[in-house]
Amino acid sequence: MKTRLQLLSLLVITLTQFTLLAQEPAAVIDAAKFKTLQAALDAVPAGGGMVKLPPGKFELTEPLWVHTEDTRLEGAGTATHLINKNEEGQPALLLRAKDYAKSKKKLWRIQLGNFRISGNPKSGDGLLAEGINEIFIQG
Repeated sequence: MKTRLQLLSLLVITLTQFTLLAQEPAAVIDAAKFKTLQAALDAVPAGGGMVKLPPGKFELTEPLWVHTEDTRLEGAGTATHLINKNEEGQPALLLRAKDYAKSKKKLWRIQLGNFRISGNPKSGDGLLAEGINEIFIQG
């Protein structure tokens, strides 16, 4: 009985270690170091992370797409301004898994904070979230 318990304990510890190693650690990504804001969002690893938006006015002609769960998009307060310039009714910010249209895959824990979004009468919504569980919007 004692041997079985020891083997079971060893198996649980081994599986736990493999599970922890399989997940990529969260990252902090400075969007100012990327050519575009979308490139910074695309750099978020599968394990999630925080994308720090610098101060400035960012004119968007197509939606910024957050497609990785456990992701926080963090601005510099009102100094970070996303301006939706498209005139096709698309949102400024799209929260959705890459293959959502086919698989209806859901994303968990998307956080948005400390930036503002504006548009024009022909632009779409400021934010469109599809298949998202646990959205946190701050500031």
